[in-house]
Amino acid sequence: MPVYNSKTVRCTQCGKGISRTVRHRKITKKPFCGFRCYGMWQKKHRKGVGRVRVKANCTNCGKVNYKQPCQVLASGRSFCNGPCYWAWRSEVSFLSGPDNVTWKGGSVGYRGPNWVKQQRAARKRDKNTCQHCGSKTNLAVHHVHPFRLFKGDYRAANLLPNLLTLCGYCHGKAEQAFWKLHPELANESPFPVTPTRVCKDCGKEYVSRSGASSSCDGCCTRRCSKCGKTFYRRRNRNKEAVYCSKKCWQTSHNNPRLTNSPRT
Repeated sequence: MPVYNSKTVRCTQCGKGISRTVRHRKITKKPFCGFRCYGMWQKKHRKGVGRVRVKANCTNCGKVNYKQPCQVLASGRSFCNGPCYWAWRSEVSFLSGPDNVTWKGGSVGYRGPNWVKQQRAARKRDKNTCQHCGSKTNLAVHHVHPFRLFKGDYRAANLLPNLLTLCGYCHGKAEQAFWKLHPELANESPFPVTPTRVCKDCGKEYVSRSGASSSCDGCCTRRCSKCGKTFYRRRNRNKEAVYCSKKCWQTSHNNPRLTNSPRT
């Protein structure tokens, strides 16, 4: 392998002594000890960089900054960083608040200043477990009586007896079940009002589960031919033998490869 001689040179920016290997009897005319010094040197000496920067005062705090012309808005406003921009924006009436044309009444996800504390207490009480199915993933804290019914009284809404830890799936079911049991509160419900329909099988009026539903829950409730468990099934209701799960179907057809019985 070839052996190269080393030579000590000075950094062009800070003057620190650095060791460079002499290859082909040539060393860079402007050596640097690192990218930091190289960037600082570029800002001062690179053609077209130091000259195009203009002096601009921050619109929010008044601090003097040197920016490129493209970073200064056409209105003359300039900001030293993101927090200064958002602090200024929050105080301008036409950009935030009721005076904004897109204002819709504020955030609906705000649950009061004690919400984080009460949320942690509810999770700790329920041992970070869904109280309906026992799952320990994708957890959320559910209001038994919805927060919107308390009309801004967050202290009463966030009491621990009114909070319950549920997973995402059970949380959605619990929300819909509450509004279904209280039709008199339809004006407060965040869910659209489902229209009543006439069942095509029995002729009774019912509240449809979805837009594709054409039969009531009673006509769609079936009993498993294997275990006798009742379940909801909207399709293929005319079959004589129906099963609640794949396991029941496999055991009823005596498939030794898929059943839980030991192999012989």
